[in-house]
Amino acid sequence: RSTAATRALVEHLHDDAENVRHAAARGLGLVRDPASVRPILERLAKAGGDHVLRRNLVEALGTIGANEALPALESMLTSTDPDVQAIQPWVRRSIARIKSGNPDTTRMEAVVRTPGGE
Repeated sequence: RSTAATRALVEHLHDDAENVRHAAARGLGLVRDPASVRPILERLAKAGGDHVLRRNLVEALGTIGANEALPALESMLTSTDPDVQAIQPWVRRSIARIKSGNPDTTRMEAVVRTPGGE
């Protein structure tokens, strides 16, 4: 959990190797350094269809307890993008972790209903 690893892990979020990116995102969640929140949010916006990377980034935000990530995470709950919808359970759990202040909770934030009631 040493924050000494943060810089290297952030750099590896952009590595050519998929497994390295995934491991870096997972590592940032283990380190829990608030200094990594902005780079994580920036990478999350560019993650595209990389389901594992997105999920690991979302998990990292939840374990860090990044309040500033709530708007981005909450907007993911109403996304119609199938790639984003696939990780919505992790998004809900990360939101619950941030709001509760418990980085290890397994509870999920309530599902947000769309205006059409779906």
